[in-house]
Amino acid sequence: MNTDKNYSDKDYLSLFRTRLIELQERYNMSSRCLSTGVGASPNYIHGIISGDKNPSLTKIFEICEYLEIPPKVLFEFGTAQEEKLSRLSDNAARLSPDELDYFIQLMEGFLILKERNPRNK
Repeated sequence: MNTDKNYSDKDYLSLFRTRLIELQERYNMSSRCLSTGVGASPNYIHGIISGDKNPSLTKIFEICEYLEIPPKVLFEFGTAQEEKLSRLSDNAARLSPDELDYFIQLMEGFLILKERNPRNK
């Protein structure tokens, strides 16, 4: 989360709503589907997005669990680079431990090759 700005409570709620919409689009998930997935009324997420409802901390964790993302992903309101790192973290969190080990080895191999190639510096 980008903390170098002075956000008001309303700003944070607006950023949270925008982020929730982004995640719904990324997962191709309707508000109704997400609402029922977290055990809430069918229009619960729509109420959050429209500003009629504010989610409880418990519901925020349930949303994250349903989307299989760490809670920090829901609160990252940063730059394009931060968004890319967030997506990387989000996707990595969905891997099994063995898959994650393989992914780390792949990334480290890529970085070694990048460092050896002077054109990529």
